[in-house]
Amino acid sequence: MPAATNKEVLIPEKLRITAVELGSLWDIFNYLRLGNDNFNYQAYNNRRFVTDKNDKVGLKSLDEVNDTGFSNSVDINHIFMIMLERIGLNPTLWYGTVQLANNREYTHVWVTVNGQVWDLTTRTGRNYKRIHKIEVDYNAF
Repeated sequence: MPAATNKEVLIPEKLRITAVELGSLWDIFNYLRLGNDNFNYQAYNNRRFVTDKNDKVGLKSLDEVNDTGFSNSVDINHIFMIMLERIGLNPTLWYGTVQLANNREYTHVWVTVNGQVWDLTTRTGRNYKRIHKIEVDYNAF
């Protein structure tokens, strides 16, 4: 198994190993997708711990998500991005808005790979509007 990089040590070892074992974007997506047997959605604003900023890897928040299995779009997509990087992909983390089935627009965080949206937290999202890319600072821990 490849050695963990500096940024990867910020997610729990179990998830680093899982990324390599799963090996593909689709398999990692299905493993992390909220509402499956591994993780479930929980509404909270921004990061689970307010000291973890949205543009930084929040060690406390990611550990809590791994331990409890509950996340919002911000925390689960930080994990998703790092797991995809672990298998050699180049994902982008976005902040913006999404329209859901009720036709309302919500602020949201999602990942794109080669321009395609991969949204772990909703199956009905459409009309994704990018406000800005989240440049994650992996050295801020």
